[in-house]
Amino acid sequence: PTPTPNLTQMLRAWAAAPENAAAMQPTLEALAETPGPQAPLYQGLAQAFRRTQNLPEGYRLVEAGRALARAGRWEAAFWLWQQAVQREPENPAALVYYGLGLARQGAFAQAQKVWKQARRLAPEDPLPAYLLGLLALHQNRPAEAAAWLWRAVALDPSQPLFRYALAQSLARQPGFFPQAWQVMENAVRLAPQDPQAYHLAAGFALEHRVYLEDRVLPWLRRLLQRHPDDATGWVLLGRVYLELGQPVLARRFLQKAQALDPTNPDLHRAWALYYRMQNQPQAAQRHLNLARRYTPPGLWPTVVP
Repeated sequence: PTPTPNLTQMLRAWAAAPENAAAMQPTLEALAETPGPQAPLYQGLAQAFRRTQNLPEGYRLVEAGRALARAGRWEAAFWLWQQAVQREPENPAALVYYGLGLARQGAFAQAQKVWKQARRLAPEDPLPAYLLGLLALHQNRPAEAAAWLWRAVALDPSQPLFRYALAQSLARQPGFFPQAWQVMENAVRLAPQDPQAYHLAAGFALEHRVYLEDRVLPWLRRLLQRHPDDATGWVLLGRVYLELGQPVLARRFLQKAQALDPTNPDLHRAWALYYRMQNQPQAAQRHLNLARRYTPPGLWPTVVP
């Protein structure tokens, strides 16, 4: 059989000479069609190449890096984002994702500087404001975080991820929880077809133990009627019933989630909670170990926008 080309060598050849992208495309398309654990990675790269074939080189590097990051190949993604910034130092998209790579390495001061530069270059792009808000939240400055995140929401009101971060920043400030909850209700109202809106709103409610019966259960039932294969929705439904003291129902819904996505780390954290409630510490620890195994290492932030 023909050996699989080395991904790093392919990317370095492309970065060294952008015209090599056209030569790489048939190889990527073939790899994307080859069954195996790496197929999703090559599918993402091939799609990024197709989507950006008529864009400037910096944007092509950024999109390929995003595909790598979504597949967990953060080191290769960061290298591509570095190349994009070196080629086009005033490309705001390149700066945004280069800063994301820096933040994942703990270089927060440098990431903040890069994101502020990106915001000056593209004031209508919500991502720099979102990431600056996440950074302030991560560093326990919720009022500053909220100021940045209000800007991100104003620039893209339909993005549930921005509203979730804003709600978190408000909830950490005394007296602002009602406003935080309204932000999450608006996330569902403005994106009624987006499963992520339901996931984030339900997760926020569970974290703060509020409105589980009168808001979250109807949300999750609506979500699962539309998307019965949504494993995360079943996990959240199981967690709600655990919080409501109904472990038999919770177990039924967690079993549904397990049949759909047995490597979901949130599923195993929910099972751990279930077994702790059943006074079975060994089973709980086994699921905590599985949750750690299936959780990608060191994500910051946890979702690639």
